[in-house]
Amino acid sequence: MAELAQLARAARDALCAGDRERFAGAVDGSFDARRRVLALDQRHVEMVDRARALGASANYTGSGGAIVAVCGSERHLEQAAWGLRQIGCETLPVLIEGD
Repeated sequence: MAELAQLARAARDALCAGDRERFAGAVDGSFDARRRVLALDQRHVEMVDRARALGASANYTGSGGAIVAVCGSERHLEQAAWGLRQIGCETLPVLIEGD
């Protein structure tokens, strides 16, 4: 739990600072920590694995059934959305613009 709390703080700090790389690392780290200690629903793991195979960082949004994928550009986001749709996922693109 301490590791997850540290990663959540790191994600918040990175997001506030506009540091996409550090934010993506915290997102991946949080999922990896959960994967080490919990039995996860394979359908949900498949979504994260697909997003990562497409070059995105990814994690559950909460209890499972949905993920957040962090992409490096709008084009990357389109590619990740396409790849996730190939396994039956619906996508909702959200762009966060910096200052």
